[in-house]
Amino acid sequence: MKKSLISLALLLALLYAGLAAYKHLSPKAVLRNDSDQRFQQLVVELPTSRLVFGPIYPHSEQHIYFSRQEKAGLVRYRLERDDKAVAQGQLPYDGAGEWGRTLNFNIATDGSLSAEQAR
Repeated sequence: MKKSLISLALLLALLYAGLAAYKHLSPKAVLRNDSDQRFQQLVVELPTSRLVFGPIYPHSEQHIYFSRQEKAGLVRYRLERDDKAVAQGQLPYDGAGEWGRTLNFNIATDGSLSAEQAR
């Protein structure tokens, strides 16, 4: 009985460690709003999927994990307030090496939007 409980605990610990590693390595998008402004949403168009952050509150941070795209292309993004685009842009997206990739979107204190990729 004691060996069964130890085996079960070990199995659960390995399962938890695997899930934590998968979450840590999965591609994600992070939006940080350092401004005092509230925005309706940030729409991010990936090569094969779409992400929507919103509503975006002042001095907040949001994370979205997404599936690997496995396709190169562009990341197009658009920040909206009152159904109007207030900022937009694009980044190149390489479909290789997606594990651990982070797309960072930052709204500065003046309301301007910047974007970058990190690994």
